[in-house]
Amino acid sequence: MDHAPKLDTQKTIKALPERAHPYWNILEYCRHIGLEKKPAKPLHWLCCTNPVKGFML
Repeated sequence: MDHAPKLDTQKTIKALPERAHPYWNILEYCRHIGLEKKPAKPLHWLCCTNPVKGFML
């Protein structure tokens, strides 16, 4: 499975295996979108921004 699979269709999302950590995609510099797919839980979309001076989730 791809390290950063596309998250743009239901077909690719359904094909992703469940795991403890989110699948992240880069939207643009310092901006990421993720999908959390855990066993027996609903899907959750996440976002992450990285300020210039450090990491913030």
